[in-house]
Amino acid sequence: MLRAVSAVEYRFKLAQNPKVFRISDEAFALNTASGDIDRESKALRAMEMTAKTQNHIESAGLVEARDPEIDSPIYRREGFEGIVEFGEMDKKLGEALRIAREEHGLTRPELVPLVGLTPQVYGRYERGEAKLHVTRLVHLGELLDFSPLDLIFAAAPHLWGTSENEAKNRYRLMKHIEKLPAEKTKLLLEIVESFLALQPSGEAKDPDHK
Repeated sequence: MLRAVSAVEYRFKLAQNPKVFRISDEAFALNTASGDIDRESKALRAMEMTAKTQNHIESAGLVEARDPEIDSPIYRREGFEGIVEFGEMDKKLGEALRIAREEHGLTRPELVPLVGLTPQVYGRYERGEAKLHVTRLVHLGELLDFSPLDLIFAAAPHLWGTSENEAKNRYRLMKHIEKLPAEKTKLLLEIVESFLALQPSGEAKDPDHK
C-alpha cells in the first residue's frame, strides 16, 4: 500500500533533487480518507502531466484542432490535405465499404441478413451517417473478405507515412504480403528483419519526402 505524505514532505524531497521534476505515485498518495488533499500537490501533478503531454504532442507531430463532433479542442496529426474532420472520415469509410460490397456482387438487401441489420440501418454505414465500431468493422471484414486496414487506409492514409508516395508504397507492400504463401511470408519476414537490423538509425523513411 502506498504511504500518504504531505505536500510539505514532497517539497522537501523535491528540494533535495530539483533536477528531477516528477511526482511519484507515493508522493501523490495523500490521505483522501480525511479529505486532506493538498491543492498545491494537485497543481504540481497537473504541471507534470502537462509537461509530459506537451512532450508527446511535439514528438508525435500533433496540432491543435477543432471538430464539429467534439466540444473541446483536440489534437490531431495532419493528413496530406490538412486535418480531415471525423465526419468526412466516416464518409470515406462508408464509401470503401460500399466498394467492398459491390466487388462481391452483393446488393444491400442481399448482405444485411448476414450482418443482422435492416437495409436502412446498414445503409447508414455506407453513407457515413453511422460510425463503424471496431467490432462491426471486423465482422464486415469477415463477410466481405477485406482487411479492416483497407478501410482505415481509405480514410486516413497519412497513418502509413509522411508523404502520399510513402503511404501508397507501404499499403501496396502490405497487400502483396497478404497474398504470399505462408513459407514465403516467413522468408520475407527474415529478410525484412535483417534489413532493418542493418538500417542506420534516423535514416529517411521516404527519399521522395522533403
